[in-house]
Parts: sequence; C-alpha cells; structure tokens
Amino acid sequence: MIAYYSNFNGETKSSLIACFLQPTEVMNDILNFEIEEGIPQHGYKLIIPNQPYLDKRSYNNERPEQFFLQQLLANLIDGIIGHISKYSYYTRGNPTVIENNKNKPLNDGFYNWIKNISGEDGIFRMYTLNYDRLFKVILENRGLKVFEGFECGASSNPGDKIPPNVQKILSDFDSPVYYNLHGSAFWQANARNVKKLPTSEFNLCGVPEFSSNLWEQPIRQMDKGKTIMLTNIITGYQKTTKTAVTPFKQMLSTFDKDCLFADRLFIVGYGFGDEHINESIKTALIYSPKIKITIIDPNFIKNNFDLKLAIELFSNSQLNTNPRKISDNLYSYLENRVEVYTHYFKDIFSINFQAEHQEQYN
Repeated sequence: MIAYYSNFNGETKSSLIACFLQPTEVMNDILNFEIEEGIPQHGYKLIIPNQPYLDKRSYNNERPEQFFLQQLLANLIDGIIGHISKYSYYTRGNPTVIENNKNKPLNDGFYNWIKNISGEDGIFRMYTLNYDRLFKVILENRGLKVFEGFECGASSNPGDKIPPNVQKILSDFDSPVYYNLHGSAFWQANARNVKKLPTSEFNLCGVPEFSSNLWEQPIRQMDKGKTIMLTNIITGYQKTTKTAVTPFKQMLSTFDKDCLFADRLFIVGYGFGDEHINESIKTALIYSPKIKITIIDPNFIKNNFDLKLAIELFSNSQLNTNPRKISDNLYSYLENRVEVYTHYFKDIFSINFQAEHQEQYN
C-alpha cells in the first residue's frame, strides 16, 4: 500500500495492487487521519485518532496516505521487535535472558555441536533469517570469536552505533560468521548520514531498536516508481528489493558464495519460503558436486516438504528425487546428497555427523 500511494517525481503514481484498493469506503476506513494544518506542506504532521505517539513530520515530500501508512508499518515492525526483545535482550548488565540455568544445557549443547561439525580444521559460517543475535552471543560467551558483519563482541554499550565492516564481509571467508540476512532487532535503520543528507545506513546497537523512535523513516526507490520503506528487520513482501541495500546486499552475496564452496550445508527450521534464499541452495546443488546438505526439521515429512523441494530445488538434478528412508528419523534424497533428520534441533546435538550414520547409508 505504501508503494501504491508513492509518487514518482511527484506526479506518476505506481499502479501496484490498484484493483485491491478500488473500494473507496474501505480505504476511507483505513486512512482515518487528518492533516494538522489542513494542507500537506513540507514538514507537515498528521492527526491520527487514538495514536498520539505517531506524531512524526514528513520531510521527504511523501503523500499524506503514504506517510500515514509508513507510520503504521513502523508500529507493526515495533510489535515484532518487542517480542524478539523478550527472548533475546542481552547487555553486559543484563545477560540473564539468554544465559541462565534453564538455558545452559541448550546453550552448551549448541556450542559443542558447532565444535563437533566443524572439526579441527573446519570453519563454521552461520546465516539466519531470524532477527536476533542468540547464537553469536552463546558462542562468544564460550570463547569462540564470531564476526556478524559489525565489529562487536557478545555485547556492546546501549548507546553504541557500530557501522558495518562491508569490506570484511566481502573479503573474509576464513573466519566464523553469523549474518542476519533479513536484518536484526539490534540494528538501527537511519534515514540520514552524519551530514544530515538523505541516505540509508544501518548500525549495530547495544539494545533492540524501535522504528517509532526514529525522527524519520528511511525511504528508497530501488525500482523506479516503487517507493519502499527500509527497516532494521525485513518481513512480509518486497524482501528481495529491500535486501539490495548495504549491508544486506553484501551478506547475501557472501551466502551465495558460501553455498557454492561449502563442504556441508545444514538447514535448520527453514520453511523454504524465500525464493532468493532457495536460489542459492538450488545453485549449489547444480554447480557444486561435493556439497552435502543436511536438513533438520521435525515436521518435514508431515508438511510434505519433500514434494516442495522436489519441485523447487531438485528440479534440475538428474539424480533420483524419491526419498529413501534410512531410519525412523532419517531420510535421504538425490542419492545421499541431501539428508533430512526429523528431529528437533536440540535432539541432534549428540549426533556425530562425520561418521555415526555412514554404516546405515552403506
């Protein structure tokens, strides 16, 4: 809806989802605001019923409808970040949300699992579509340095704003990493640089960052005529377009390269719903004959993901795509190039993936 109500050069309206927005009475119910001064001039403000805290001013020539919807989207994003904060809040002064007696067996199990699958000479490189720093924090607290695109340890000071190290993201393939491909609640999306010029910059902060705290929302047109609002987490539609900015772009490029050159790819809890992510996995299956993919999902068979993968990921393969049941919780595809464990993540920490199931395959 933001894209629909955006102007291109102040005069050309994008036609996106026009048919959906035809009923005037429906849109009047949604766009229930007034303009403070009656005329939308530079820096105008909206009066929104029952939402007094949405009192930002427009500084980028947004149409009132577009500006209104931007503020509502920021409010929705903040709701998601609030839930993320409840389970992932971590600072030097408040580490107990992640590191406590209840979580210790899981955290230690994850650490040992990473050490197990990496071996003595291996390098683990983690990518997540979640919006937290959990695994990075857990490993750093146990002595494993992990680069997350920003130069930071397990925690930072609440007031810190750390810029991404873009050159290291693109050049360092010999270090353990943890990249948030769809952003993080701990990132901050800035609409202007230090010179107050309009741009879009992302920094890592010490605490979760809420969009409604920004004076101004970052606005870009990656495709002409289709304005998008950039936020610290990417969810919903337009994911591919929103990941075309720094540092999302560099992290996705690194993910693509890692998929092609990795010996082993572990996929945990992913529903294969993002085409730009699927493309990298599919490309690895086609062009990297050495890669072995391990999928960990207790509901994989139940949700018919094997059919989904046969259509979307295995379609270019000349190998047999039919599943082969190895044991009650282990299935094989593409002549053992892809294996599926129908365990919960915590239940696979004790599995020795280097050797334990080789006899079953034989």
